Amino acid sequence: MATVASALINLCQQVRDIFLQEPRLLRLQPPVYVLGDVHGNFRDLVSFEKALWRLGIPLTPANFLFLGNKTNLTKSLKITTQLLF
Repeated sequence: MATVASALINLCQQVRDIFLQEPRLLRLQPPVYVLGDVHGNFRDLVSFEKALWRLGIPLTPANFLFLGNKTNLTKSLKITTQLLF
């Protein structure tokens, strides 16, 4: 049990170090689409695709900021992750 606890404490310290290195404020060039939690919902992501980036994200003259969770333990987890990345 002590090994698991030590591993968790070590992981938390590593994650803390990463978070402290990341900026708190993102400076994005307009236009920017701000989208909420996707939670692995493939249907919502397809709706965003049809409405906002019909030619694909790389060909859309805008920036996209996804807030919160992008994936979740759903059946469409893999395909949602693939579409985002």
